[in-house]
Amino acid sequence: MQAARFPNDPGAQTDLALDGLKFVVEAAGLTMKHFVFVNPYLTEKIPSRVMNERYAHRFEFATLLPEPPLKSHLAAASSN
Repeated sequence: MQAARFPNDPGAQTDLALDGLKFVVEAAGLTMKHFVFVNPYLTEKIPSRVMNERYAHRFEFATLLPEPPLKSHLAAASSN
């Protein structure tokens, strides 16, 4: 068994996480439109600018509202 490999690019990491979130939500019979609040935890390796760009494109109604669903960013300390 091989260990999973994750991309080094912060944007690709964010896409991977949001794609995983979408997969789980859709498996439950819902869509990204059902979100009203998202609380991402970011390390210093993923700039909030990158998260905001990817976040805005993932939520279908982001273009219909002045802002995508509410969110707050929390900085998580790295163990490295």
